[in-house]
Amino acid sequence: MLLGALTAGAAVLAVGCQSQPAQTRGISAPPPGIDHYVSGALALRDGDRVAAETHLNQAVQINPDLRMAHEMLGDMYREDGKLELAQPHYEAASRLDPYNANNWYSLGLVDQLLSRVHDAILAYLQALQIEPQNANCNMNLGVAYLSVGQPDDSVKYLTIATQNSPQSADAWSNLGVALDSQGQPARAETAYRHALELEPNDAVVMQNLGSNLITQGKGNEAVAVFEQLIQKADSPVARKRYGDALVQVHRDDDAIAQYDKALADRPNYYPAMSAKAFALIDAYHQGLELDESKRHAALDLWQASLRVHPNQPRVEAAVKQWQTVSIGPP
Repeated sequence: MLLGALTAGAAVLAVGCQSQPAQTRGISAPPPGIDHYVSGALALRDGDRVAAETHLNQAVQINPDLRMAHEMLGDMYREDGKLELAQPHYEAASRLDPYNANNWYSLGLVDQLLSRVHDAILAYLQALQIEPQNANCNMNLGVAYLSVGQPDDSVKYLTIATQNSPQSADAWSNLGVALDSQGQPARAETAYRHALELEPNDAVVMQNLGSNLITQGKGNEAVAVFEQLIQKADSPVARKRYGDALVQVHRDDDAIAQYDKALADRPNYYPAMSAKAFALIDAYHQGLELDESKRHAALDLWQASLRVHPNQPRVEAAVKQWQTVSIGPP
């Protein structure tokens, strides 16, 4: 339709009718609100974000179908952290130009950051219909699927992300988490190690790898990973997981020391309370159940842990099992 209008206009101009009104020459009038869009774009270029926001909002008020103004407002608000304000503009831009993958991706990203995960998934899928190999879109979609408990779909899209962006540590790291959730710890370990080759100091990946190794029963390897992690990023969580690795290699006293360090930094950290209690019970059992102080200390810790977080079936079962055992005086 546009090409036809331009052709007709060119024919009219060719016969020397330049003096006729624009509409008779086939030249479309500028869309309403375009002057405010131009002023907003120039203000943004010059660093005046207040003026840019004012002009761009006036542009979309005058003409709600002015896609470029919606896109620019969405980008501005997202960059400023005003995600609630950005979302409707990306939504409008996607509606006005449904074949623009970037608009769908931006809409998905903002929805995901706003915890509107199902809406984000729909937007990412629209983007991938247009650009199926977009690495960031595949990665974010994989993360979104993981957050709603669909690890199979998560692994599918995160695998595509690593194939299209093999140097992305984030893609490999997230794939590791998805594979762990899918029950494939060996493949998850490989993904985490790829991520650490790209980002050797990433504390989150190191912690996930260490936990993965514990799951696989690779206690000695897990101990080595957590020793490195604590040197880089000490935290109660890292100390607790380090203690778990030490328990796995039968170093209960060292494990208890790590749980104590975790609790020194975070006294109500119930996972460390519960884990320390289990280590004490293990030591009690290994000592032929003669040292009743360990059993009573374990029971005290479990009960304290349950007061902080009551929903711990394993701890509740342990309390029932060990509170009636008695060989010697407390």
